[in-house]
Amino acid sequence: MDLTSRGAAVRTKVTGCVYTSNDSPPSQPIPFHHEGGRVPRYPNYLFFFCETPPAEGGETPLCYSPLIYEKMKEKYPQFVERLEQHGVRYSRVLPNGDDQTSAIGRGWQSTFHTLDRKEAEERCKEFETEFEWLDNGCLRTTTKILPAVKVDERTGGAAVRTKVTGCVYTSNDSPPSQPIPFHHEGGRVPRYPNYLFFFCETPPAEGGETPLCYSPLIYEKMKEKCPQFVERLEQHGVRYSRVLPNGDDQTSAIGRGWQSTFHTLDRKEAEERCKEFETEFEWLDSGCLRTTTKILPAVKVDERTGKKIWWNTIIGAYYGSLDERNRERSKMVTYGDGKEIELEYLETCKRILEENKVTFKWEKGDVLLIDNKQVKNMGRNP
Repeated sequence: MDLTSRGAAVRTKVTGCVYTSNDSPPSQPIPFHHEGGRVPRYPNYLFFFCETPPAEGGETPLCYSPLIYEKMKEKYPQFVERLEQHGVRYSRVLPNGDDQTSAIGRGWQSTFHTLDRKEAEERCKEFETEFEWLDNGCLRTTTKILPAVKVDERTGGAAVRTKVTGCVYTSNDSPPSQPIPFHHEGGRVPRYPNYLFFFCETPPAEGGETPLCYSPLIYEKMKEKCPQFVERLEQHGVRYSRVLPNGDDQTSAIGRGWQSTFHTLDRKEAEERCKEFETEFEWLDSGCLRTTTKILPAVKVDERTGKKIWWNTIIGAYYGSLDERNRERSKMVTYGDGKEIELEYLETCKRILEENKVTFKWEKGDVLLIDNKQVKNMGRNP
């Protein structure tokens, strides 16, 4: 089911994941909202496009959400505290069929992509949404308790990074001599960016290029050279193990400490975050935290293209993720069943990545946009 297109508005699909913004009359106001803010999966970024400008009006108001939070907290601290503690619930009656006269007129049929009441009920249950059928065929829904306030956290990732502004970070604060292996950004966590913007403020005197490779091509090359290996990866997945330092270690390309990884100084909270991600953990005498992920996919299908992508960092984990805490290559990444990955396959994969990379050389002011699902990036050359 296409969960990305959920919401209250009646919309017309243009192509792919492109929709009209709202098919209700222009006189209907559209309130401030985060797209998909009431469902588990929502887009990280939105593109708006104007084909025919309105004769008058029709502007798109925007506001900076963290600022609204700060203003509300300043004016109504008790209200904000209560929202943070208790969350909110939303109730709405979905019409029996789309109602284009209303800005929230999307019918239950198009909301749940079905004409079957039983299927609509199952979808409500999936989202823990209470429901009631009305005599006129409409469907009253009430959501479970949802957060009214969220924390904009960059969870996951091994690199020590400095926040510049908003969701803009330095790529890696380790010394330029430290190599950064090929990876998909956020490839080991459930939520990852669909697109990445890179920007060069100060070009390096030498080196520092960003290698890129087309992930579907790597999959095809690996399948051609090592079909049994690829089949095993697809069947069993992979697990990654890493020791997170007690505090950030800027001398290492994978030196992000457990405190900044989980946004807490409290061990119990860090443990809870591990449990959320189904990650095994072990506290070491040094205060470091050893983590081992659940079984993760080594290959994914890009639902937009139907192509399989080489969605793993086995080469980075084996060859690149080494520092004083992480030295046992064979334990850094394994098959999902815990068995070691054969060196011959790792060597072949490393060679294929090198043979099929393109390198982006930076000049001052350059901006690079990549599709994070389709393209692996290597961060930078030493």
